[in-house]
Amino acid sequence: MTQKQVAWRPDALDMTDPSVAELPLVVRHAKAFEKVLVDMPIVIEEGDLIVGNCALEGAIVRTSMPEYASESERARAREEGSSIGSGLSHKTPYYYDVINKGLSAIMADLDHKISEIAGRNKSEGREKKMAFFEAVKLECQAVIGLAHRYADFATQQAEKAQTDERRDALLKIADVCRRVPEFSAQTFHEAVQSFWLVHFALYSTGTKLSCGRMDQYLYAPLKRDLEAGQITLP
Repeated sequence: MTQKQVAWRPDALDMTDPSVAELPLVVRHAKAFEKVLVDMPIVIEEGDLIVGNCALEGAIVRTSMPEYASESERARAREEGSSIGSGLSHKTPYYYDVINKGLSAIMADLDHKISEIAGRNKSEGREKKMAFFEAVKLECQAVIGLAHRYADFATQQAEKAQTDERRDALLKIADVCRRVPEFSAQTFHEAVQSFWLVHFALYSTGTKLSCGRMDQYLYAPLKRDLEAGQITLP
């Protein structure tokens, strides 16, 4: 791949559609997040064992979020000295839960919270919490969808592999991406892939979040595989 970079952004959400425009802003953000992960160009380069890269015709692609706010919302933000966008930084996701539980377990927790909040009396606070948890669930589903895109792509690439070794590696990638980050990582390979796909999804949608202490949250699966003789250190 060359060092050339190109910019890419999907179409804005259709704010003329009442079914979209009337959604809470946080849910529209989640739908924009989903749109990036569904539409952005993906690639698996020769020799890749961990996937999560965005490229187009040999050029590195820098993605950005589509517009999802109304003009009145943007104007209000400007009046308040702010803006509407991702831009989250100086934070670290709790990758322990991503690796050890998987997004499916996190979504089950979200369903429980949504069900509990839905039983409360209607109020502004109730509606905001409902919208937030529904947005988080939608983004979890989008990351799982991205993993499945890579699984499908790896399977397609395996059919054209030039060697048995590369074909087997691509089929392994497909198996791993169908498991993580949807479910808990069972191996060090799965743990690294689970972390990277979540980080890659967040990075691709405008955040600048830290990877955090990889040595800590990846240590347990590494230790487990080493002790079982599944992998060895060079």
